[in-house]
Amino acid sequence: MSNVRGWVALAVAGTLLVACTGGEDTDTDADDFDDAATERAEAAVAALAAAWSSLDVAAFGDRTDAPAAAGRTVQAMIDELAVEAATVEPRGEVDCAADPCVQSLRVWLELAGIGAWEYDSEAMVAATGDPVVAWEPALLHPELTAGTAFERTRRVPRRASILDRDGELLTSLQPAFRVGVEPGKARPETYSRLAALLDIDGLALRERARAAEPEWFVDVITLRLDDWRAVRPQVLSVPGVVIDSSKLPLTPTSTWGRAVLGSVSPATAESLDNASDLAL
Repeated sequence: MSNVRGWVALAVAGTLLVACTGGEDTDTDADDFDDAATERAEAAVAALAAAWSSLDVAAFGDRTDAPAAAGRTVQAMIDELAVEAATVEPRGEVDCAADPCVQSLRVWLELAGIGAWEYDSEAMVAATGDPVVAWEPALLHPELTAGTAFERTRRVPRRASILDRDGELLTSLQPAFRVGVEPGKARPETYSRLAALLDIDGLALRERARAAEPEWFVDVITLRLDDWRAVRPQVLSVPGVVIDSSKLPLTPTSTWGRAVLGSVSPATAESLDNASDLAL
């Protein structure tokens, strides 16, 4: 009887030993799998970061699982934001606690006329399969989606008044009226009538209108309130005329202090060519 019990105990012990040994092998295999997944993710993200940093659109696309869509979107980003240079660096360690693995990115973009723009993003790599980054618009920026796009906007602050040495106003915000022409609605007589009413070069205006798109606003002249009131009915009767009213910092009269203060007008191609690199 005792011998039977001894064999049973020995058999149970042997079973436990085999079970424990099998568990240790499973843990080792899991660790090896995690290490391999981490290395694959690190390599995939590093390759994508290098392509993005060099603004290589084709290489960037190839480092994702959707080359065409990724390349098209990053090209749009470069074009719309006027990206001149980029630096993209992986930050911290790859997190492969779940599938897919996640790697944080720090992005620096140099935008023409604006300067540096910095933000954080994330790249995801599947634990198995091809070692490429999963494509989604949020890879380029956390707030980018399939239904949104990059766009540059420019907000110009209100021009401050000019003061004399005693702090008195030399200029103040006053009503101003920009007279323009919409080429698609203008008639042959539009330019000669405006020339007679506003003392402008009608032939030059007609040439500028012909070179513009039909719906564009072709600037003619900016008038102060009193000057506008004097010609308003006649100007509004001219075909194709468009009026843009606003307020501008103006001197008491159109000729007051002009030799010293100069004048302000909308930017032209020539003035932008002679401006600094910050002009857009």
